[in-house]
Amino acid sequence: MPKTNGRQKRHEKSINLALQGGGSHGAFTWGVLDRMFEEDRLWIDGISGTSAGAMNAVVATQGMYNGGAAGARAELEEFWRAVSVAAQGSPIKRTALDMMFGSWSLDHSPGYIMADALSRMASPYEL
Repeated sequence: MPKTNGRQKRHEKSINLALQGGGSHGAFTWGVLDRMFEEDRLWIDGISGTSAGAMNAVVATQGMYNGGAAGARAELEEFWRAVSVAAQGSPIKRTALDMMFGSWSLDHSPGYIMADALSRMASPYEL
């Protein structure tokens, strides 16, 4: 528990979290968790998730174990920054023309077109 002026400060609210999946939901949840970890009144007693939510749950839990709320914030930031850097090299992304014209569709992405065509010819079990 955090200390304030030499005295123990008690968390006012203990909560349990279930975090949803989905890539962009995971990044959004990182921001929500970051704000929650700034709040000394809250303590996360239990945390679980699915897909991107599970990644947030594991990273936050390890950070809490290593350094409390500040550790969780640092671990989550490091994780999502690494995800962002890794995504820059993905072959499935918008083309330069799509970015220039403000299109958020992957319809012209060569990587997406290839992956889509491959998924129509073979099942995931064959790949």
